[in-house]
Amino acid sequence: MQFIGFSNILKHLSNSGIEYKLRDADYNEVSDLKKAFFLEIILGPQKDLQSFYTAAIVVKDSAALERCSVLKSIASQTATLEIPRLWNEVKEGVRIAYRRYGDKLVSIGVDTWGVDFALLDSNGELVGLPYCYRDPRRKEAYEELLKVIPPERIYMRTGIQFMPINPLYQLYAMVKDRSSLIQAARVFLMMPDLFNYWLTGIIACEYTDASTTQFLDPYTKNWAFDLLEEIDFQQIYFRI
Repeated sequence: MQFIGFSNILKHLSNSGIEYKLRDADYNEVSDLKKAFFLEIILGPQKDLQSFYTAAIVVKDSAALERCSVLKSIASQTATLEIPRLWNEVKEGVRIAYRRYGDKLVSIGVDTWGVDFALLDSNGELVGLPYCYRDPRRKEAYEELLKVIPPERIYMRTGIQFMPINPLYQLYAMVKDRSSLIQAARVFLMMPDLFNYWLTGIIACEYTDASTTQFLDPYTKNWAFDLLEEIDFQQIYFRI
């Protein structure tokens, strides 16, 4: 999980039309971290894999103090994710935490599930609702792609176990289907990176979560662009 300075987030959210009273001091420089409070945003699937929850938890000295948003299930009737609704829950968690802890909050971190991703257009907006890893197309694309690119080569390039839920196969399915989302996409972000982007305005992929894509090169610590070229997925902006 990557923690980001809370004052910078408040400034960005205020610029986005969300009202917060900004502090004058930069609380990124705290002399005694034992006195600092952190906000952890947790998003994940329920055990039934049919709904998702959000939680905003205030942490001090490694101990969870308070959950600042209630558990809320969001059913997924299709293979897409209702990400805007989850984002509203995240903002509400930030509001509640800031209202209760104010300047004591130092930074915020976002923790989500792996393998799912979002595509943004040239204006930084979602091209559509992200597909969930339960999308049945992934299994078919998984079996087909391994006939196109030898599994040994994929493993040597990425070092990640083979699972149909890996984003490599979702992208391949979307390219094969000539998805309008692919045509409009200009930016690729993994799920926690999408929420970090909405919180800060910064576009970047966190390395450990990026490894779940199965197109990250562990040697160069960059994307395996040759694999992306082979599935004809080239026009997207990637950054780690």
